[in-house]
Amino acid sequence: MNDAAIRSRLRQTGWSTLSYATFFILVTASSARAASFSAVAGYDYYDGVEGQITRGVVAAVAAGFAGAQASLAGVRYDDDLWGQGTSVTAGLGVPLGLLTTLRAQGTRFVGDETYRAWRAKVGPQVGLPGGRTIGLWYSHYEDNEEMTSDGVIVESEIPLVEKLSARVSGSYATMPQGVHGLQGTVGLGWALVPHLQLSADVGVAQNGGAAAAAPGPVSRRLTLPLIGGGGGSGTSSSPSNSGFFPTALLGFRVSIP
Repeated sequence: MNDAAIRSRLRQTGWSTLSYATFFILVTASSARAASFSAVAGYDYYDGVEGQITRGVVAAVAAGFAGAQASLAGVRYDDDLWGQGTSVTAGLGVPLGLLTTLRAQGTRFVGDETYRAWRAKVGPQVGLPGGRTIGLWYSHYEDNEEMTSDGVIVESEIPLVEKLSARVSGSYATMPQGVHGLQGTVGLGWALVPHLQLSADVGVAQNGGAAAAAPGPVSRRLTLPLIGGGGGSGTSSSPSNSGFFPTALLGFRVSIP
């Protein structure tokens, strides 16, 4: 796998996981003698469901060896709902054939306070003519407050012209208390100059749809009953499945080499 392919996958990994870092480590198997390495660093700003804001600095590294690819990102984020924290995202891609790669990705979130969560994604990615790709993921999210989510995600990247590519994704997820929903996004990646890429993604999420493809800690504003809130009535209410919210993700990446 060449450096260009590795950098492309690193950028996709960063966008899909919002991987923030102050440090990173990559450990590969004995194939390291034939490995090809790349690294990226940058910044992301995510505006999610009900205005949940997540910011952070991104750093990640990847290596291709014997037809496979491994990546690892250390994480530092600042979320207006959960506060500051650290996460680590590890990914592995193994070729299944000439055009298909099986990919797996795991993320562990550790907040500076009490927040703890993990997310796992696995699925095939197919390479299509013209440099296009399409991937299908199964996603599972779980945190230490008994919130779980299962969903499916479809993602595609399409080269448009030189230095410009488009991304499209859609997801469906189920969450506690019967909440479920959809999320769809479209985005552009622009290689402004060598080793520098800007990205912008916009979309819409219906309640729990954000849990399948949300890049950072999952909002619980729509998944927990309101207990003792509002005017202090002490009553509970269940979340609605009809609310739609805009989402946006902005970022830049610097790659080495």
